[in-house]
Order: sequence, then C-alpha cells, then structure tokens
Amino acid sequence: MVIKETGGKNRIPFNQRLFFSVFTIFLGFVVCFFLFQYHREREIAQEKLNIVLSNYNFQLYRYSQHAEMLQDVVDSFIQDIPQKELRVTIIDPSGKVLFDNSGTDEYDNHNNRTEVQKARMFNEGYAIRTSSSTGQRYFYSASNIGGYIYRTALPYDPNVKKLLSIDKGFIYFIVVMTLIFFFVFSHFTFSIGKTISKLRDFAFNVDQGVIPEVEYTFPDDELGDISQNIVTLYHRQQKAKNELSMEREKLVKHFQYSKEGFAMFSATGKEILSNILFIQSVNIISDTRIHQAEEAVEVPELETIRKFINKNINNQNRKKKVLRESLTLDKDGKIFQIECLLFQDNSYEISINDISRQEEEARMKRQLTQNIAHELKTPVSSIQGYLETILSNPDLPAEKRDFFLERCFSQSSRLTHLLRDISVLNRLDEASNMFDLADIQIPNLIKEIEKESAKKWKKKELLQK
Repeated sequence: MVIKETGGKNRIPFNQRLFFSVFTIFLGFVVCFFLFQYHREREIAQEKLNIVLSNYNFQLYRYSQHAEMLQDVVDSFIQDIPQKELRVTIIDPSGKVLFDNSGTDEYDNHNNRTEVQKARMFNEGYAIRTSSSTGQRYFYSASNIGGYIYRTALPYDPNVKKLLSIDKGFIYFIVVMTLIFFFVFSHFTFSIGKTISKLRDFAFNVDQGVIPEVEYTFPDDELGDISQNIVTLYHRQQKAKNELSMEREKLVKHFQYSKEGFAMFSATGKEILSNILFIQSVNIISDTRIHQAEEAVEVPELETIRKFINKNINNQNRKKKVLRESLTLDKDGKIFQIECLLFQDNSYEISINDISRQEEEARMKRQLTQNIAHELKTPVSSIQGYLETILSNPDLPAEKRDFFLERCFSQSSRLTHLLRDISVLNRLDEASNMFDLADIQIPNLIKEIEKESAKKWKKKELLQK
C-alpha cells in the first residue's frame, strides 16, 4: 500500500519500510549465520574423521617400530579395523615416499601435498583432494612423528561422505526462527503505524515551525507513552534552549570585554571562545604575528605552555584533576602573566594578563591592592557567570553542569591565591609612608559606586517583592 505523505510525495509508509529493512537485515544475518554454521559443521565432521585416522597413524608408527616387514604390519592392521580400503603412506623428512600400499610404483616428492605441509608446520594435517598418483579422491590425514610423515587416507566414497555429512538440525532451527520472527515483527511494525504517522506529522510541523498548542493524543501503550514524552521533551528543550542561548550570550560578552586576554580550546586544540585582547597580547609578546587564537601555542615565546599541554593532555597516568601552568614574560618593557588551565576533559584555557604596572609599583600597597582587585575580576566574574547559568537553568544537562562547575572550581583556586595576597598586604601597616595621597572627587566616586552596585540593588528589590 502506498500513501500520500504530508508534503505531496508518494512513498511507502514508514512501518512497512521499517519491516522490510529490518527483515532484510535479519535475513542477511541468518544467511551469514547459516554459512558460518554450515562451514563449522563440516569442519567438525572432518576433524572427527581426522582424529580417527590420526589415531591410526600413531598405531601404525608403534607397530612398525618392531616389525621387519612393513607390508605385513599394514595388512594385519587393516584387517583389524572397519575401513578395509585404508591407504597407508610413510614419507621421510625429504618428502620421499618410503611406503605406500596403493600399488603405485612411482611417486614424486610429497612435501608439496597440502596435508603433508600442514603436518610439517603443525604436526597434524588433513585435506580432501584427488591423488596425483592414483587419480582417486581421498580424505587424507597426516601426522608428523619424529620428522617422518605417517599418512592414512580413505577413498572419498559415499561412506566417507556420510561420515562427513553435517547435522541438519540447525537448518530446521533457523527456518523455524525465521518464520517466528517474520510473523511477530510484522504484527509489531504494522501495529505502530498509527503512532509513527502522528510522530511524522509532529516532526513535519516542527520543521515548518507551526507546532500546534493542542496536545497530541497517542495510543495508550508503551510506544504512545514514548511519543508523548518526545513531544513534551521537545517543548521543554525549546524553552531551555532559549534560556541557554541568553546565558551563553552573557558569557560571550563577558569574555569579549574582559580586561585580560582569554581563549578557551577543545582537547584537539580548536578554538571554543576567545576575545580580541588575547590575539593582541600574543602579537605583542611574539615576534611572529598571528591571526587566529589556535596559532598562539605555536609561538616560540609560549614554548613552556605548549610543552605543558603536550605533556599532560594525553598522559594516561595523570590524575583526573585540573592542572595549572603559569609563565611570566618581559617583552619590550611590558610584563605579561600567562596562565594555562588544563581541565579533566583535556580542554584548556589560556589567559594573558599585562602586569607591567603592577611590577613597576610592586612596593606600593595601594597600587598592589588595585592590581589584585583587577586580578579578582576575572575569577569572580567567571564564577558568577557560570553559577548564574547553572541557577538559571534547573534543567541544564549534567554534562554542561559539570563543565561549568569545573571552571568555577578552577577560577575559585585563582581567587584563593589572590585573597591570600590581600591578607599579606593588610599587614603592611608600617609601610604607610610609601603611599602617595591623591584628590578624590566624591560625586564621581558615588556615581561609580551606584553604577557598580545597581545590579545587586535590582536583585534585592526583586527579592523583596
């Protein structure tokens, strides 16, 4: 049956396509299994016959060690076994036939025979082939005993073919299972046709951007429940996507207007996020001009950072924790503090901070305090940005949540170091004469405080409401 899909195209219904495609795959699997099992059954039958003939080879070896007439030993041995047409051959290490009861007078070198080659390599070998000496087809079994090949063979007649016949029970099993699968799967696929049709319509509406407000009604079964959950999860996902897009925009803006060069990279070195100041800072540090953030780790001045990343990013023995490497560079009168954080998922971020002014005024507590306050902006803003994203998105996936928490942890480590430096500075009361006094415009200072605190006041007013 062919139906007309939404959109004006005629095609086979999905449930029928599903049935024929899966059933075709199943038939392919059945055929492969049949061929494998058939080959395996033949090998098992051949191995069983080979074990019998191999046992004959060792018995003939033992009997021939104490006999003067080898022909008499072979004739006597054949009289005691059911296989009266047994052919016996003894071959020396050079391939020369020492004995053969087939009645042929001349033999060529037998080391090129398939079963003999296998016996030379693995001490045991068997093959089904036509004899070049007698012109008759045999089942051969050869055993390597002390460098000599003891070989027995049976004519490949109906009796031997019967011994090598396979057990056909697995064939009947495959046929029965195929029929069962056909009826069960056909019933299943055709029963889901109605539900699949509704899901198809829903997907088409999603693609067209005209999702109806009314809820879709699906059959009261497991597939219907799944379909209903898909519709519900889609609406939730759309809502979360819009919220996440807004938060991401906040983070992007934050990093773009950050006071230090910042870039984040994936485990393969691809740029995830960077600001303009990062490339500008690298171009100041390096004598080689770069145009993309990925080129930063290749500049000679950042060799320490590059070695740190290459050493740890694929180190299977390193503990799953955030690693940190820092570097200070003095370039043309400017001093840069470069820091690299390697996260647990092998992504990493590099920040470049110009600390020239801080170094020049290192002995002045006020200037140092200002510099540390400047340093605090990045980790505090980063932590705040990440936490705002987490708090604003209760349905944020666990993977994203862990991703943001890892970065909060790394930035909090930086914050801890900076707070300890402030504590040290607070004890430098005896050095008050080192600080210069400056005039402060109170109205301007109040405006700056209002500007910085406006966001917090707004949040408090919302909480009061």
